[in-house]
Amino acid sequence: MESCSNASNDEHVCHVFMNYDDSEVRKNLASHLQRCLSRNGLHVFPNQRELQGGDNSRAALKEAKVHIAIFSTGYANSSQCLNELVQMLESGSTVIPVFYNVSPSDLRWTKEGNGVYAQALSMLQGKKTTDSETHEEKALYCSNTIGKWRKALFDVAGKSGFVLDAYNGDEGKLVYKIVKRVLKKLKKPLLLRCVYKPSWSRC
Repeated sequence: MESCSNASNDEHVCHVFMNYDDSEVRKNLASHLQRCLSRNGLHVFPNQRELQGGDNSRAALKEAKVHIAIFSTGYANSSQCLNELVQMLESGSTVIPVFYNVSPSDLRWTKEGNGVYAQALSMLQGKKTTDSETHEEKALYCSNTIGKWRKALFDVAGKSGFVLDAYNGDEGKLVYKIVKRVLKKLKKPLLLRCVYKPSWSRC
């Protein structure tokens, strides 16, 4: 299975890697964004085939020229999302943050406060597991891992990105602006301006 959508003529190239909490945005913003990028000739991970089975995320993450991280309220509850974010920033490729019902400040201040990201990191830090040899309880995630996640969130909050609130909740306009930014970065023309339709309106 190829790691990216086959919408482009550039075979075996992953243009865009998308990182998001599956339960919150896959059926709306992420789905429409992936579809619009693909229709404009880009290979995107993940696409519907990867979502249904198989996981080539590590290869796709390394190949991608642009990474899109969609930060929703439940994003920081996922260790997979956080680990991918660290790798995305370490890759040296462009990372475009999208703040979906959260603000950059939620990502900056995760050590203190009552923000959703501060609460999520605190919860992950408190998770325990049992050592298979000693049968003693220990932290599921070491302090070094938690520290890398906090730093990644802080760093990405300072990057130029998109905030849904800036478009008055208009996801269609948000998608269009993101697609234009990605195509400009990859020096590719806009082939199709996709029209956003909420998931509830589709037959």
